[in-house]
Amino acid sequence: MIHARIGRWACALSLLILAACTSCTPPQTGAAGSGTKEITLFAAASLTDVVNDLKTLLGQSGEFKIKASFGATSDLARQIHEGAPCDVFIAADLNWIPRLREQQALDGKDCIIARNTLVCIAPATGATASQLAELRHPEFARIAIAGESVPAGRYARSALRFYGLHDDLKNRFVGQKDVRAALRAVAAGECEAGFVYATDAKAEADVRTLFTFEQKSYPPIAYAAAVCAGSKNKQAARAFLEYLLGKQAQAALARRGFGPGETP
Repeated sequence: MIHARIGRWACALSLLILAACTSCTPPQTGAAGSGTKEITLFAAASLTDVVNDLKTLLGQSGEFKIKASFGATSDLARQIHEGAPCDVFIAADLNWIPRLREQQALDGKDCIIARNTLVCIAPATGATASQLAELRHPEFARIAIAGESVPAGRYARSALRFYGLHDDLKNRFVGQKDVRAALRAVAAGECEAGFVYATDAKAEADVRTLFTFEQKSYPPIAYAAAVCAGSKNKQAARAFLEYLLGKQAQAALARRGFGPGETP
């Protein structure tokens, strides 16, 4: 009888312990959640909209979870050099890739994921111009342009010098921290014209494109992506580079007006 009681008590105690452990166990994530690769991404400001598009798509598939920071390529490159935690860097200026390699801040091969073109914009209801020389007219008193160290600013100044108009217009320049700041300045009517990428102009309803610069007037605008040497998850970072060259990402870039990247 005593042995029977002890057996029943032991059984009841086992059930209580099992129930307690079950209540403390965290809920299990699904297959997609358990396989999600987390990526910290530093990307040129002009990629803001398309990266947000990709975040939505990847949030549905659960393949990657992206934490993105946007800014001028030059600023982001300096942050990476100084040790900011980053898995993947996407630059709007190919010149920054060899610089970071010299600083041993990148790991493995980089790839070109997209291309762009340079345009001149004005507020949607502002003055009109069909060629660069018309920006000399007094109605274009303020011209938004990204800083000299910023890719969009470097491309714009290159084009202006190509046409021999840089010095004629430089007193009208209103410097901006990056290309998206230049876009906002024109959209808000703070400047009567500005130089941005074609994809930026397409993304903002309050501006219109006055004209597109000939591509021979500035260096090719290409977006290079690379894995950062300080990445804690380089395997996932390399997988993300492959994704950027894949059909889904390239289609998302095309919808935003970007030219194609390299063929994988």
